[in-house]
Amino acid sequence: MSFRIGMPFICLFFALSLFDGVKYPFMLVLAVLLHEAGHILAARLVKAPLTSLKCGIQGFSLSFDFSALSYGREFFILIAGSVSGLICAAAAYGFNRNFVYFSVVSAVMAIVNLLPIRGLDGGEALACILDYFLLPEQSYRIAKAVSWIASLAFWMCVVWIQLRVHANLSLLAAALYFIWRSARD
Repeated sequence: MSFRIGMPFICLFFALSLFDGVKYPFMLVLAVLLHEAGHILAARLVKAPLTSLKCGIQGFSLSFDFSALSYGREFFILIAGSVSGLICAAAAYGFNRNFVYFSVVSAVMAIVNLLPIRGLDGGEALACILDYFLLPEQSYRIAKAVSWIASLAFWMCVVWIQLRVHANLSLLAAALYFIWRSARD
């Protein structure tokens, strides 16, 4: 297994610390770590080896060796991070109302990760399901189309939030990244 933390991630963390104080970036990192811990725990349960863990500007990225696993076990690992995030969000909110920021960040991260966009857990889970039922070429084309449509829908929701509710540059950046990634794949 390899592990890398990129300089862009470190710079982003310190920039968030300067603007929001140290408390909020640490809660964000904790939410990300608990999400990834859900994937790792699921992988250990089904005996899938972790091949790499990377930390870059997009966040953490885990790679597993799915070659000897069934589609069901692969799906279980892919969804486990978001399930872990939702459980941690509910537990933290139920335990102490002072953890509301952590709860919201963890829940939003889990829900966004379930979107059927390639590169996110939901997109990879959709590809896993399609691979089970279809030929690889058909599966790829359908997953790409769904990813593109979901990216555009997410972008439209973000634009609505920007115009109606409140400006949020990180959401806008995420939406543009999803569109770019969907077009690139």
